[in-house]
Amino acid sequence: MKLATAGVAENALAFQHNNLIRTPLRMGLLEARIFIRALSQIHQTDKAFKPIKIPLSVIVGPSPNGEAYEAARTACNALVGQILNILPHNARKGNLRKVPLMASIDLDLGTGTITGQFNELAKPYLLDLKSVGSFTSANIEKLLTFTNANSARLYWILLSYRNLESKSVTTKKQLELAELKAWMLNDEALYPVFADFKKRVLDPVAEDFRRIGFGATWVPVRTGKKTTALLFSIPKDKPEPKALATGVAADTGEATEWSSWLATTDPKLQTAYTKLVEFNKLTATQAKKVVRWVANHPDQAPAFYKARHKTLAPPETVKDMRAYTLARLNEALGTAFK
Repeated sequence: MKLATAGVAENALAFQHNNLIRTPLRMGLLEARIFIRALSQIHQTDKAFKPIKIPLSVIVGPSPNGEAYEAARTACNALVGQILNILPHNARKGNLRKVPLMASIDLDLGTGTITGQFNELAKPYLLDLKSVGSFTSANIEKLLTFTNANSARLYWILLSYRNLESKSVTTKKQLELAELKAWMLNDEALYPVFADFKKRVLDPVAEDFRRIGFGATWVPVRTGKKTTALLFSIPKDKPEPKALATGVAADTGEATEWSSWLATTDPKLQTAYTKLVEFNKLTATQAKKVVRWVANHPDQAPAFYKARHKTLAPPETVKDMRAYTLARLNEALGTAFK
């Protein structure tokens, strides 16, 4: 199946070499969406990279405003600045091989398009992968429904291991916590307390996985009293919606319904939803409730935007941005968001 975006044929699947998947790479949500759209335009039968062309509307909404343009500009700058340290599996520890991911990116506000091209040095990791093996494919539609860039990263990582045990319904794979944080966050020292890593990274990812019906589970592995690794149970090609701890089957149509509804709203509200999840650390469910409420109470929209803007520069040190944001919104709107 192929899709079409601005006259460019898009594949239903994206492909990456496992060495690229298992390398330090951190992205924001809009940056990840541009990357995914770019991957969808790579055809494995091609011998060289072709220019990519992405309508800005599929990244930030159909009628972007100034804030959306700025968010897109920031995402493009971040993506073109991605420098990968991709080493062969048997490389000596301490070796270095830096490879820019993109050769160029252009954001044209006049035509409303993002154009660019992958770096030719990245070709062994993205193109003609069936001839070299050790690659992973992922469904584009599922990748685009994630509300958190960390979800897409862990999804790719887990998929790259899912077929290691051919006779088993699930694959067991233990990953060292430091290595996993390096791959997902490009910083193995970030969130030194496991409870913080779980709250800020793993819990939002689990919610995203639950929504799309990807039944991966994980349990902490401790050395003494310290969590040093995670043991993952990764389902094979068929998802297992009830595998997560909640035991609630995922509604795979929910994500598509939400995306379709959000695309009909004010672009400013679309951007606010992304910011609530990425910056304010609300869960996808919390952010959806807030955004739907604002859409149903347009007279309160100015108060909402003003209150959310104030959370960007709080007057005091904030330890829990999610709780702080909800408190400020409830205070300004007279609501009881939880």
